[in-house]
Amino acid sequence: MAVPPRAEAMPVLVPEAHALGMLAAIRSLGRAGYPVHAASPRADAIGFASRFCAVKEICPPYGSPDYTGWLRGYVASQGIGAIVPGGALLLAIEPCFDEFRHLLPIARDRQVVYRALSKVEVFEAFCQAPPSLGLLKHHPPTLVIDRAAARLSQDDAAHLGEPLYLKADARHAAPGADDMLCGPLQAQEAVDATLRALRTYRKVLLQGGVTGRQAGVTLLMDAGGTALASNCFVDVHPDPTRCGTMSLRRTWQNHHLVKDAVQRLRYLGWQGAAMLEYRIRDNDGSFDFIELNPRYWQSLHLDLLAGIDFPRLQMAWFEGRPLPPPTCARRVTCGDLWPGELTRMLEILRSPRFDAGLRLRETAAFLLRLCNPTIASDYAFPGDRGVYWHRVAEVALGWLRRPQKLKD
Repeated sequence: MAVPPRAEAMPVLVPEAHALGMLAAIRSLGRAGYPVHAASPRADAIGFASRFCAVKEICPPYGSPDYTGWLRGYVASQGIGAIVPGGALLLAIEPCFDEFRHLLPIARDRQVVYRALSKVEVFEAFCQAPPSLGLLKHHPPTLVIDRAAARLSQDDAAHLGEPLYLKADARHAAPGADDMLCGPLQAQEAVDATLRALRTYRKVLLQGGVTGRQAGVTLLMDAGGTALASNCFVDVHPDPTRCGTMSLRRTWQNHHLVKDAVQRLRYLGWQGAAMLEYRIRDNDGSFDFIELNPRYWQSLHLDLLAGIDFPRLQMAWFEGRPLPPPTCARRVTCGDLWPGELTRMLEILRSPRFDAGLRLRETAAFLLRLCNPTIASDYAFPGDRGVYWHRVAEVALGWLRRPQKLKD
C-alpha cells in the first residue's frame, strides 16, 4: 500500500520516543521522507537510536507544568507541521487541546479524543449505544465503580466471574498518574484492590476475565467512518502470560473481528489510527472485545512489515492527499525477543502454574524460534538494523545492574 512521497515533507514531531510503537512511527515517517523530530523525557529513548530520526530532543516530563510551554516553543521554533498523538502527550495538552489540535492527525472533537483515552468512558459509551449495534454482545462482564458510589461487595465482584482485572485511567486521577492494570484477582482481592485504587482514581473498571488467544485489529478511520486501512493479527502463543504479552504475533484474516472493530470506532466517532484488542476462542471463533488503544500500538512493526504503513497513510490522510485503495496484508510473523519473548520464557520457567511438560515444550519451541530466519524482529527493521544491537546491549546492561531480579 504505497503512498507517493512528497517533494517537500513537513517536519513531524514524534513524542514518547521511548515507546516501541513510536519507534515504528519514526521509521515509517523517516523512510517516507519526513524530517522526524523524536522527543522523550528519557535520554535513553530507543527512538533516538534509529537512523530515521533526524532530530533528537529531550523534553520535560509529560506530567510537568513545563511541558506545554516547551511544546509550544518547540513547534514554533522548528516549524513543526504535525504531531504524532501519543497517549501521554494528549493527556499533557488536554487543558489546551484547542491550541494544538490543528497539528494532530485525529478527530478535532475534544470529547471524541479524550473519551477514547479512557477504558471507563468507552465502556460507558457502549452501554448507551442502541442495542441493535450489539456493542455489549462481545464484551466481558464489567462494572464501573465510582469513588462517590456505594462500596463494592465481594458478591458483586464474584458475579463477574474469576479471575478479575481492575483497570483505571490516568484521566481520572491527579496529573502525573499512569493508567493502572491490576490482576488476575480473586473476588476479595478485587474488593481490596478497588478500595485502594479509588484513593487515587475517581472511577475504576472491574472486568471479568475471559478465555482465548489474544488478537487485535488495527484501523485508520476517516471522518465519515470509513476504514481507509486495516489489518488483523493474532498472538502465536495460545495462552497469554503476565509478561511478554503479544511478544510474538502473526498477521491473520478474521472479517468478524474487523467488522466489530469498525463498528465500535464508527460509533465512537474516532478518526485516525487505533488498535482494538480482543480475545478469541480457537474452538468456535467466539470473541470478546478487551480494550481500545487510540494511539500507535506496541505491535505496529508487524503492520509495517506486512505492507500496511499506518503512520505514512495517516499523515497523507491528514494532509488531504489521495490514498491508494486498501490492500491485504502480507503474511508475517514478528516478535519482540529482547525482552518480550525472553521475559515470557522466564515467567514460564519460574511460575508454579506451569507444569514440567509445558516448560520443556516451551523451552524447545523458544530455542527453535531463535534459529528461525522467517520470524521478523521489532527492532531489526530493514534499513535500521543497528537498533537491534542497541536494544540487546540495553537489556543486557539493565540485567547486569539488577542481578537480584534474576534470583526471584
